[in-house]
Amino acid sequence: MNFQEGDQVYYKGEDPKVLRDYGKRRLTIAAVDPVTTAVACTAEDGRFVVGIDPVDLEPVQSASKEQP
Repeated sequence: MNFQEGDQVYYKGEDPKVLRDYGKRRLTIAAVDPVTTAVACTAEDGRFVVGIDPVDLEPVQSASKEQP
C-alpha cells in the first residue's frame, strides 16, 4: 500500500516494542522515504515512531470497516 504524508493508520505488525507503545494508537504519517518506502509516524501524544514498513500499517478507514 502506498501511504502519503497525513494519512492516518494503525500499526498491525509484529514488533513487540512497537505494538506495546503504538499498537492501539492512531498514527499519522509524517514522512515517507522515497527509496525504501519506510514511514515515520506521529502519535496523538506527539511521539514519533520511524522506520515502519508500510506492510505493517493499516489505514484507519479499513480498520473501522472491519469492526462490527
